[in-house]
Amino acid sequence: MRTHLVALLSLAAACRTESISEVETRDITANITATGSGTGSTNVAATFRKGNSLTFLQLTSDDDVKVTQGGTTTELTEFSLLGVVSYSASVPVDAEGTQFTVALTRKKDSGAPSSVATLPGAFTIDALTGSFSRAAAGPTIRWSSAVGADPMTLSIEGPCIDNFSANLASGATDYTVAANALKKKMASTTDGGTAVPDSCTVTAQIARERAGTRDPGYGGGTVLGIQRRSVDFTTAP
Repeated sequence: MRTHLVALLSLAAACRTESISEVETRDITANITATGSGTGSTNVAATFRKGNSLTFLQLTSDDDVKVTQGGTTTELTEFSLLGVVSYSASVPVDAEGTQFTVALTRKKDSGAPSSVATLPGAFTIDALTGSFSRAAAGPTIRWSSAVGADPMTLSIEGPCIDNFSANLASGATDYTVAANALKKKMASTTDGGTAVPDSCTVTAQIARERAGTRDPGYGGGTVLGIQRRSVDFTTAP
C-alpha cells in the first residue's frame, strides 16, 4: 500500500479546493462522465476545476448539479478526498444510446444547463480461468462486438505489476497480451511493508467511449459516455 499512499499524498499536495462562489461559469473546466458497467445502472459523475489548474471547485447553497434521464431528475451527491471534490449519482438504466443531461444551475450567472452524455454500444466480456505466465503470450481477452466505431481501450492493474494500457483496434473482439508486456513492480515491498508477490490477481478493464456535448457556458472540459467491463485473472512469472 505504500506506493498508493505516496501517490495519494502527492495528489493531496498538488490539489486544492475552493468555493465556486467567486468563479464565473465561463472560467470553469467541467469533466462529466456517464459510465455503464453492465449492471443495469449508470454512474453519472462531474468535477469542476478553476481553469486548467488542479483547484477543484466546491458548490455552495447557491449552486446545484443534477442529471436528467427521460422524465427523471436526480441531484448529484458531493464526495471529497484529498482536495479532489466530485459529484455523482446512480441512474437505473444503461442501454446503448441512453442520454443523460447534466445541468449546473447557479444564482451567480446562467450556469451550464445542457451538457449531454450518450452511452455507446454495450458489450460483454468473457470470463478467464487459470494462471498466465508473463513470460509467454496471453491471456487472450475476448468480448462481444457492438455496433459503432467508438474507440476502445484496455487497462490491466494489480498489486504485483506495473499498470498496463493499450488502444484496441476498431471492430476488434479480442486482445492477446504479448509476452513480457506485463512487468513485475520494481519496488521490493508493497504498501505496509510486505514483499511484492511474484503472482497476484489482476483486473483487465475494457472501456468504450463516446464523446458527448459540453454546455457552451463552460470554459473547457470533456463530456463522455462510457461502457466499461472487467475480468480478473492470475498473473505469474
